Amino acid sequence: MSTIIDVIDGHEIHESDLMPISERVNPDIIAAGHLVEYELVFEGKVRHAVFFTRTGIQFASTLLDHGGDDAIR
Repeated sequence: MSTIIDVIDGHEIHESDLMPISERVNPDIIAAGHLVEYELVFEGKVRHAVFFTRTGIQFASTLLDHGGDDAIR
């Protein structure tokens, strides 16, 4: 496990949670409520940590139960 670099809204943010520099998640997924994104500065660079929400976990679980996203469409 990597070093804790911050705590935001009660969530420990580890270095391993950070997306590569300048990479972001599709904003539509965040808007749909499946993920939450935290922005922070680490080693002088803006980085993003992304975590599933409860809704996102339920959605992903449904996808897996039905064999992928083709089964839901």
